[in-house]
Amino acid sequence: MSLSRVSLKLASGAFALAMLTSFTAAPVHAASNEYVRVAGVATGDFLNIRNGPDVASPIIGRIPPTARGIALRASGIGKWVLVRYNGVVGWAHSRYLKPEIAEGSIAPLEAMRAGHYGVVGIKGFDVLNVRAFPSARSRKVAAIPPHARGIRVDRRHPNGWALVSYGPARGWVNMRYLAPASASAGR
Repeated sequence: MSLSRVSLKLASGAFALAMLTSFTAAPVHAASNEYVRVAGVATGDFLNIRNGPDVASPIIGRIPPTARGIALRASGIGKWVLVRYNGVVGWAHSRYLKPEIAEGSIAPLEAMRAGHYGVVGIKGFDVLNVRAFPSARSRKVAAIPPHARGIRVDRRHPNGWALVSYGPARGWVNMRYLAPASASAGR
């Protein structure tokens, strides 16, 4: 191989590495408000968040197998997508991610007619935490995306919390982050 070919390969490799490094370090805004959940990860295992879009990149975070409300930050490179989970932005393999809204979930119009609720007051890539008990100090059992609709309120607690169901998730949320689906549609 000639010296010019080696130089060209090294230069193109350095350029690609520089592009990946700058891409993962720079703030990236999602093209849409897409949220995903983990699927196909065994109980007791985690989906790794990596610094770059390959298995050789360092692990910078972990997502539990039942996690929901994972924000997609950008379309991917190959089978890898840029995600945000619990404040960590990095790359996850798309094989283990599925759309947040499960098949057969209640449609927004049906939700409004049924008196379901939507999330309000949660911004950007944050999520509404679902708790095991009606308290902010209780452990998180799930997360609901910031623009979710079709949340069923099963019971209200005198302290302002509500027992809710959203897809397979069930737990307690503070009612200040919920509004009837028709009222929350424009927020």
